[in-house]
Amino acid sequence: MAEGRAEDALVRFDHAREQTQKVGAPLLLADQWDGRARALEKLERWEEALTALRQYTLLREEIAGESSRRRIELLEIRHATQRRELELVQLRADNEHAEGQLHQARLERRTMIIGASGLGVFLVCLGAAYRWQRKATKELSLAHDRLQKLSAEKDRFLRIVAHDLRSPLGNIRWLTGMLRSAPGGSKEVGRGAQMIDEVAQRLIDTTDKLLELKQE
Repeated sequence: MAEGRAEDALVRFDHAREQTQKVGAPLLLADQWDGRARALEKLERWEEALTALRQYTLLREEIAGESSRRRIELLEIRHATQRRELELVQLRADNEHAEGQLHQARLERRTMIIGASGLGVFLVCLGAAYRWQRKATKELSLAHDRLQKLSAEKDRFLRIVAHDLRSPLGNIRWLTGMLRSAPGGSKEVGRGAQMIDEVAQRLIDTTDKLLELKQE
């Protein structure tokens, strides 16, 4: 475009747009439509330029909407995770309280057994201690079940976040591949693109390991 070769630029933009559509990178696709519109303007092909500009506008609006939706989802996940963590703290406190009650019930039962002077008193006290023990054991079991459920929900939120990281990381790797293969690119740009690609791959490997760990 800078050299005044609008026809050549249009061909390159169309080729890049076809490749971008195959890998599904909406942000890059929007840039290709924008480049096509500018090339058509240079060629004074106004109707085609207007169509390309409309496509660019639609894609940018979709990308902005998707970005906002992702932000809302992440904020909801963080809020839910924080709430679950508070519930876990409360459940742990309840669990400790139930264990304390269970321990106290056992002590009371021993005291009743030792201190009972008659068979009737002994039986009454023993029955009361047994009921306390059953109640405390039930509360402990319920608290344990709730802890397990909240832990599973937290793992599910982590899997959602890990999956959502893969798409933008894939787009970054594709873009660095385009930079490395671009004709006439400098060595500095190539080395920088290689470094970005390696970092993105390490992040993808990390999310994969996180997903594998949660599945285990």
